[in-house]
Amino acid sequence: MQELGLLGEGAQAARLCASLAEQGWRVRCWPAPLAGGEPAATPAEAVAPGGLALSLLDGEALLEHAVTAGDGLVGGLGPGGVHLLLGSAPAPLVRRLAAAHEEHGSALLAAHLAGEPPALAVSGAAAAKRQARRLLAAIAAEITDLGPDPAAAMLAGAAAGLVACAAAEALAQALELAARHGLAPDAMEPLLHHALRPAEPPCRETTLKTARRALALADEAGLALPLAGMLREQALRGR
Repeated sequence: MQELGLLGEGAQAARLCASLAEQGWRVRCWPAPLAGGEPAATPAEAVAPGGLALSLLDGEALLEHAVTAGDGLVGGLGPGGVHLLLGSAPAPLVRRLAAAHEEHGSALLAAHLAGEPPALAVSGAAAAKRQARRLLAAIAAEITDLGPDPAAAMLAGAAAGLVACAAAEALAQALELAARHGLAPDAMEPLLHHALRPAEPPCRETTLKTARRALALADEAGLALPLAGMLREQALRGR
């Protein structure tokens, strides 16, 4: 039976714990008990020496304390252990945590998890990825290797999050513009679905034409479209 120490709480940690338990993993949890897992009193007690750990902790201070404190994760993992860090953390913190693991003979992998079905982008030492391959495969079927720097996955996650937020705002503004001109959201859904996956990125001229057309329609409807205005200005500057 594969064993794992899971440091985390909340909906995503609960889903992962339940999924791993269903796949036959023995999961020890800190700081809160999760369905399918066994409670541990400290981060160190959650992991087996030389084993695997997974963390999804909110808050930089909590994460750093859970990893580096006297009863923290690195002490429990010891030589040969691998810690997979999920979530978001600043690159400097990730590199500090990687150094703390190295001092104890263990390794840190960082990963960004997104989408449905879930896709995982992971970074860190190649040997650690090989050791954690069953865990990675248990979390996601699609895995992207971002190289040896553990912080790379956090940087990629920030970039992906920016795209997701921009797409959500673009969708909201597009639907509002269509609604102001009498088009129902349901009628727009197939078109917008394909628009989010263009065959090729729009060129500068296409972007400028699209932005101007949208702004003209917005003016007719008395609607503000800040995203279209931003795209127009960027196209005019040649970006």
